[in-house]
Amino acid sequence: MKTLKVAICVDPMGCGQTTAEEEVEQHKVEIRDRLKPRKLKFYQIWNVEEVKPGTDLLLFDYGGMMPGNSLSEDNSRALIQWCRDNPNSLALVMTKSTYDWQVEIELRELGPAEQPHNLINYRDVPSVVNDGQIPNWFLEMHQ
Repeated sequence: MKTLKVAICVDPMGCGQTTAEEEVEQHKVEIRDRLKPRKLKFYQIWNVEEVKPGTDLLLFDYGGMMPGNSLSEDNSRALIQWCRDNPNSLALVMTKSTYDWQVEIELRELGPAEQPHNLINYRDVPSVVNDGQIPNWFLEMHQ
């Protein structure tokens, strides 16, 4: 069984109640549980442009940066472009607030036909994925 390369991109400010490091650990635990028995190799990044070639899964949680900079917007645009450039990989936006406040705004700029199929709002799409919120096409590809 192939080991999946998993990038985790979180906001360096954390989410208020937790530090960035605690968020990373929470995401690792949750995704390990969802993707059992697949083997996962994690690495952390601070922006999407740092994603390494060959990455299978990108966990994105970057919505809480303080006002006054464009890091969230820039990373959301880079996330969309990464998905377009890597159609066999999957990106999961791990929090509804990150999706609603950043990613969805950037997606609205695109027409529906231009939106990547492999960018998933992890918290809000049970109708298009299995009960584990991971698309079946991705699970089948990595059995």
